[in-house]
Amino acid sequence: DFEVYEDGQLTSSSESVIKVTNISNIPFTLQSVILIDNSTSVNSNLTSVQNAANTLINTITGINIFNTTFKMKIEYFSDAVESVFDGIESGAGAGSRIKVEASTAINRGGLGIPPGAMSTDFYGAVIQGAGLMNSSYSLNGITQGIMFVLSDGNDTQGSNDLISALNAVANKYVYTIGFGAEMKPDILSEIGTAGFYDASSSSGLLNLQNDFISLTNNLSNYANSFYKLSYITPKRGTMNHSIIIKLKGVQDAAIQTTYMGW
Repeated sequence: DFEVYEDGQLTSSSESVIKVTNISNIPFTLQSVILIDNSTSVNSNLTSVQNAANTLINTITGINIFNTTFKMKIEYFSDAVESVFDGIESGAGAGSRIKVEASTAINRGGLGIPPGAMSTDFYGAVIQGAGLMNSSYSLNGITQGIMFVLSDGNDTQGSNDLISALNAVANKYVYTIGFGAEMKPDILSEIGTAGFYDASSSSGLLNLQNDFISLTNNLSNYANSFYKLSYITPKRGTMNHSIIIKLKGVQDAAIQTTYMGW
């Protein structure tokens, strides 16, 4: 599946060794940011929003990944952003612990999500949430940032714009879940770089759990799909050598590094 070029030339199949191995036990951190719209335009849907948020939390914290650390940040937003939960758990039972902590924070001890203001800084909340996401990939561990936005997507405040929000979520995993009579599916589809779910109807709500299960299965597959490529070279000499690794038949899918010979 791979081609390796050294100093610009395809490596010798008889005098070099290439080995690709799956990294099955690499430490994995799932960093979730959950934005919950509680502005006036979704007030009549707050119970549905809360149920969807709890379903989401229950599902993603049950993800089947070895050695997982869960980091979760939850915020309400209307005219401004309010942080309601910021937690981290690792080790055995980490998912169960953070699930209870996060759900308790959202439910406010049974009081439920509070109604927000008659103004929605949707774009500002998306920009701020995207700024909290940090993804990194190395042999020491993987951190995958993912954001969920539960909203009607209707920015009524105008403090920020769509272009700025789209720039903030570019190349990041963002899922949007839409609610309410004023829902903007086109906006939510653009912000949802990884997917948009319409939960504005009862059937849409019923399908959410299956959608979330499918999502966590995809995350589990993703976390278990990292590989290490090892290469033994016939090159000699104390000079800088270049290595390019490419997928066969794919022109742009390449990484490059250098090493000092001996």
